[in-house]
Amino acid sequence: MSDYVFHGGMLRIIATIFCALLAMPVFADKVRINLGFWPGELQPEQENRLLKDDLIAGASVGRLDLEWTNKETYTIYPLGVQYMMDGIGPGTLIIGGNYIRYSPAYKFNALTLGPSIGIINLQNFKNSDWEAEAGYQLALLDKKLLVTPKFGARWHFQEYDYDELTIGVGSYAKSFDSPFRANAKGTYVGSGVQYYVTPELSILGEYIMSTPFFGNVSGAMTDKRNTVGVVASVPYIQIERANAGYEVEIKRWMLGVQYDVMPQLHIQAGLRQEIQTAKYTGYFNLPILITGTSVATISPTLNTVGEIITDKLFWEAAETQKKGFVFIGASYDVNL
Repeated sequence: MSDYVFHGGMLRIIATIFCALLAMPVFADKVRINLGFWPGELQPEQENRLLKDDLIAGASVGRLDLEWTNKETYTIYPLGVQYMMDGIGPGTLIIGGNYIRYSPAYKFNALTLGPSIGIINLQNFKNSDWEAEAGYQLALLDKKLLVTPKFGARWHFQEYDYDELTIGVGSYAKSFDSPFRANAKGTYVGSGVQYYVTPELSILGEYIMSTPFFGNVSGAMTDKRNTVGVVASVPYIQIERANAGYEVEIKRWMLGVQYDVMPQLHIQAGLRQEIQTAKYTGYFNLPILITGTSVATISPTLNTVGEIITDKLFWEAAETQKKGFVFIGASYDVNL
């Protein structure tokens, strides 16, 4: 399922939920609109993975990837709504959703003993998530302490277009039409806590984590890589088609403060960090190298057992992606 198609479907679902809630004024107390700004670096889970994969090419030494740059991403989060309904038991039922997108412009260079230098761009990089969750808020200690256990679902996407230009002594290579696509879906559990120090000022906290008990965040990955080049005056084409499962473990925490400017308007600031631990299960890639001058031939030199084994080791290993740190936000309540 493409990111575009999924987003359209989610928008229709959200619109349907919104209309249904408006049709139930007995229960619907208010709609809360949430908007925030979450700058910082997105430390990629693929940096260390590609470093090892490119360095060890089967039984031989490949190339050295240098540190990735342009890790900054200026994320709008939260970007969503919550429907808060009183009159259902002793607490408040909260149903809501959020959208998150990280879009760093990752770039890095690579060196070989050739010598040669590679310039790599992960074009149109997007790491995006849709969240839908339900929570039940309980007011304790004379309504100074609000505790909200929650259960949610997440749809996760990671995609980019691999672009590489390598130039060296007697060598040249250029990639084309090389998309990477991964998506996964699953559930998470967590809890939010809010304690009012004064009638306007409160301390906020939140923690969520994915849980295999209710369904792990899992899906599939495809990685297509096409390269044309010349080595020692001999042209070649390399074709790669990698497929794997995609599993993501999510942990996110938040600690901050909130000030109620007025009963309807709340502003927040604090620290937030999310760690995603990813692995690509059942990874398999069988590259094909076509070489020749007048007549092309298929060379088996890259299709070695060593290459397949090292690919599986590096891609099936767990690597972490980290996003933080400081955030600001605002919430506005619309009474129904």
